Amino acid sequence: GVEGGYAYLGKTTVLGSAGSATIEPKSVYLAVTGTLPVSPFMSAFVKLGAARTKTTAQFQAAGSFGSDSNTDTSVLAGIGATFAISQQVSVVAEYEQFGKVIKDEGDSLKADLLSVGVRVNF
Repeated sequence: GVEGGYAYLGKTTVLGSAGSATIEPKSVYLAVTGTLPVSPFMSAFVKLGAARTKTTAQFQAAGSFGSDSNTDTSVLAGIGATFAISQQVSVVAEYEQFGKVIKDEGDSLKADLLSVGVRVNF
């Protein structure tokens, strides 16, 4: 199948001797998916695609402030499982890797997402 989505990847603050930076990545993605039934109530799935991630950063050092943003495209990979509660409702657990969301002068930051949710089929 095909899947598209939006992922808010959280906010983190990095502290260093010279100051701090608050980093906030957000991503839109498109991926192909494959599903393997494991039992009548459980199936495993994988996804592979591309993620377009915009990362904003706010810096504070020695009394000065600044901000910057970066947009980058990286490989999206994911794996998960679906557990059927009924024909219409299932629980989904998934791990997704969004690749490097920051690549700057030898420094990099990767974004991963672990999620659990409920899927309702109409």
